[in-house]
Amino acid sequence: MSSAKQSTNYSNSNYLPDYAFKGPNKFTHTKKGVGQWWEVGFGQDYWVDRVRVLNRKNCCGGRLAKTEVFIGDQKCGQVEPGTKNGQWYTVECQEPVFGNKVRLVTVQKEYLSISGIEVYTGEEGEVEEEGGDETEEIEVSGPATKLTLEKPSMNRPYSNSNYKADFALMGGSKTTITKRGVGNWWKASFVGGDAVVEKVRVKNRHDCCGARIVGTKVTVGGQECGIITSNPGDGKYIEVKCKEPLIGGDIQLTTTKNTWLQINAVEPFGWSVSSTKTVSSTSSGSASSSTTTSSSTITRPSGPTAKIPLKDPSMNQPYSTSNFKADFALMGGSKTSITKSGVGMWWKATFVGG
Repeated sequence: MSSAKQSTNYSNSNYLPDYAFKGPNKFTHTKKGVGQWWEVGFGQDYWVDRVRVLNRKNCCGGRLAKTEVFIGDQKCGQVEPGTKNGQWYTVECQEPVFGNKVRLVTVQKEYLSISGIEVYTGEEGEVEEEGGDETEEIEVSGPATKLTLEKPSMNRPYSNSNYKADFALMGGSKTTITKRGVGNWWKASFVGGDAVVEKVRVKNRHDCCGARIVGTKVTVGGQECGIITSNPGDGKYIEVKCKEPLIGGDIQLTTTKNTWLQINAVEPFGWSVSSTKTVSSTSSGSASSSTTTSSSTITRPSGPTAKIPLKDPSMNQPYSTSNFKADFALMGGSKTSITKSGVGMWWKATFVGG
């Protein structure tokens, strides 16, 4: 296990991050604010299914309420409202989450204090999938070229009239800026549909505060390409190269620290996916040592698009278990699906027939 850390220290000599491991009479303490955090690493990746947190016992128990719990960069859940002094609170992940650290993040303008933490884990090691190994390869030709983006958006604009999402695609001196916080994002879609991305160049804000870009995560179609680990300087480009080419319909930049996301330009490089692509897969069955290799061609269908039926709706934090259910979104009519308030809330469903 690595050393514990926290975003800010309320005191340089007391309430330190490792006080979470010194018994119920000691406690950690950050400064006040949204996005204050405490974390500790595991030393390796684990599957985690729940986390227990011990609240400070001598004061101010309500401050812990609604604190979000992350494993790696993935949200496990949220501490319940109405927390009290000296009580343990269990946060159950909806499904096991894979990561190498646990992080607690405030979503209210409050101090973060804990007196203990317990993480419950299953197996260590790498992610495994049933049915043997399978790889997908997309055939591309020629050097990677700059890809065109459209339909930019962001979740929390700093201003509705200035610092807009589309400024990141315009070039020049205008800057896209979100509000401050963990998990704030900007994204845009590739013109023409899916693309294969090799690298992404991001231009930092030109007039101020270049260090804010450090820690920004870059994803392609929801898959992590990489994280910006250094400050290129105000108005300078930094390149994030994916470990392997990724295919997806959009690109997204997300803050992993309590800061503003501010960018002057985003330039992905790769290949547009044409209407036909070649996919090859290799799998090994558990009942035999033989290996089967197959290839197929996937062709996008012609004709107009059609409505696709969905099934098995779910969401991570329902606003109510009896009202505002996940399946209301598939029923039509006047009923509404609603989650609790928070960053990273989601609703999802699967396609009928796969």
